[in-house]
Amino acid sequence: MTILPTVAIAADPDCQPRIAIAAHIVDDYATDMAVGARFPPITVYHDGETYWLADGFHRLAAALRLGLAEIDCDVRDGDKRAAILYSCAANATHGTRRTNQDKRRAVEAMLKLEPTWGNRAIADACLVTHTFVNNLSKSLETVSDDSLSNPTSHRARFKLPDMTPTEYAVLKASIAESGVLVPIEVDQNGEILDGHHRVRAWKELCAEGVKIPEYARIIRHFDDDDSRIEHTLRLNCLRRDTGPENHPRIAKHWRARGWTDEQIADALSVDVAIIRYWLAESSE
Repeated sequence: MTILPTVAIAADPDCQPRIAIAAHIVDDYATDMAVGARFPPITVYHDGETYWLADGFHRLAAALRLGLAEIDCDVRDGDKRAAILYSCAANATHGTRRTNQDKRRAVEAMLKLEPTWGNRAIADACLVTHTFVNNLSKSLETVSDDSLSNPTSHRARFKLPDMTPTEYAVLKASIAESGVLVPIEVDQNGEILDGHHRVRAWKELCAEGVKIPEYARIIRHFDDDDSRIEHTLRLNCLRRDTGPENHPRIAKHWRARGWTDEQIADALSVDVAIIRYWLAESSE
């Protein structure tokens, strides 16, 4: 066992074996740590420069919340890739029980990391059943085929514009100073709905050696892709990410989904007469 400074450990989201950090678990761990409870060492991989956290995200978050300067670690030789490989099976036999979403995240990470492996090898590495991997692989192939045959489907249908270099530089400087203040919204599968720029800046800062805490996540659950897309567009219409030039296209999309002129006007914060003008123009 090795004792390391808490700020020296890279808690990279790519190595996170769960969909999100659970605030109530961090609260419970912090309460126990505050009265002297000892927890098992967290597992980290060291490549000579960086200590990559592979297992123990909740324990590290609790230690950071309490302002603890050090934490017990099981340090192993290896790089970020090794940490991801280890994390895919983490919590299968200890800690809070993994959800199906956690298992899915692990399998998807392994499929990306080892694309030539068979489903049984993936299942063994992630400690899930081969049936789980087979079903997930088929669903991912279906999504991929749909994306190729219909390039206007899903996220591509509403590609949100990037920030300007100046806007991004301001955001990154703010995160370097204060961390990610606005939680990142993800769906039940871990896909980011709101916060791509914040996550990008966070990752870049971590890679540059800036010590900033893990960002908070909000998990949203949707019954279908249309609901997820509409929620994402609502979020971005209320923020800066979707410019006015995209509003007519968004209005047409929502009308096709059965929204009234008044509902669309309210979501886009424009007068209902403008909505009617856009819709009339698009039908010509």
